[in-house]
Amino acid sequence: MSQLRHLSLDWNYLNGHESSKRSSWVLRNLECLSGWNPLSCTSSVFRLLPNVKKLQICGIQEDYIRRDKVNFHDLCCLDQLTELKFKIRKMIGRAIYDTSFVLPPLVAFPKNLNKLAFTATRLHWEDLEILGKLPKLEALKLGYDACIGTDWVVGEEGFPNLKVLRLKHLYLHNWRASSDHFPRLERLVINRCWSMYSIPDDFVDITTLQLIHISDCAKSVGNSAN
Repeated sequence: MSQLRHLSLDWNYLNGHESSKRSSWVLRNLECLSGWNPLSCTSSVFRLLPNVKKLQICGIQEDYIRRDKVNFHDLCCLDQLTELKFKIRKMIGRAIYDTSFVLPPLVAFPKNLNKLAFTATRLHWEDLEILGKLPKLEALKLGYDACIGTDWVVGEEGFPNLKVLRLKHLYLHNWRASSDHFPRLERLVINRCWSMYSIPDDFVDITTLQLIHISDCAKSVGNSAN
């Protein structure tokens, strides 16, 4: 299917390595791929997808913690990628590890990446500091259990180019940041963060801020937004 542009998969163990042995299987028109297993995130596979712009990587915890096979260093092969999502599927009856996902080094992220999303990855809040160094990152979405821990102390460099930040279903209590950490933020969306006390007071000085949307949160969060 050489003209295929969008491919959406459920949890799978497609053998991308076998496909990579056949150059005739290069999908040059594929732009959006979702449900791709982390075990198939290798340079040999990514060469078959030279023009992918949107990629969702999805697997269970066991897939992500196989350090011998998964490190995501080859993501840099996707030169056209602008949107990247990581998702870990919860499996009933399986153990949940304290952590199951390690961010790749800065050089591994595609140079044109401007949107990132995480769901159930159980990152530590301090791990996010590396994301602030991505030169074109404009949107960051942290979904259910994306990060663990009750305190988010934003690193010194912050997120200088971020325009959209969405926090959903996180067990975050204290968020310590200043307007200098998010100087270009335009939209802040917080949903179902029941443990959060407030947004940082200093955000009143973010001159680019156009929208703060709060839903299903403590009343104190809405008050701090006002």
